[in-house]
Amino acid sequence: MQARRRTEAYRQLMGAPGYDLNLDIVTVAPDGRFASFALGWMDSLNNVGEFEPVGTRPEFQGKGLGKAVLLEGLRRMKARGVTEAIVYVEAENPAAQRLYASVGFRPVNRIYTYVKDV
Repeated sequence: MQARRRTEAYRQLMGAPGYDLNLDIVTVAPDGRFASFALGWMDSLNNVGEFEPVGTRPEFQGKGLGKAVLLEGLRRMKARGVTEAIVYVEAENPAAQRLYASVGFRPVNRIYTYVKDV
């Protein structure tokens, strides 16, 4: 059931404005599972690319696969005219921060989320 929900969610994602299948980058484990992935999005008007979501299965972390999918995504974006790329990461995720820094991203803004129980 969970796989069916993921498949349907991905189908919906593919119908989103600006979706480009050629900016979906994955690494595949020997058993056929996706080991890591990065979905790239482009704003062609402003020549800006964005990665969202990005992930690596826990058993494949620390092997450079996240870095590989990002670098390939950046290469594809650059070939399409992107001059700047962005990614959003939570402050409480130092592993993701290290990953993005390893391919040249640098922090430029902070976003704070405020919540209140009512």
